[in-house]
Amino acid sequence: MWLREGKGILWGFKVENIIPDKFDLIGGTIAVIGALIIMYAPRG
Repeated sequence: MWLREGKGILWGFKVENIIPDKFDLIGGTIAVIGALIIMYAPRG
């Protein structure tokens, strides 16, 4: 789930030759951190 954002940015960079700007990187980081919090939050 959380790898999709990172793979999307890498796909755009490597395959489509689109250089990610700072907002792409910030958004990707926020998405990955949010997914990690959801995955590893204590349940009870």
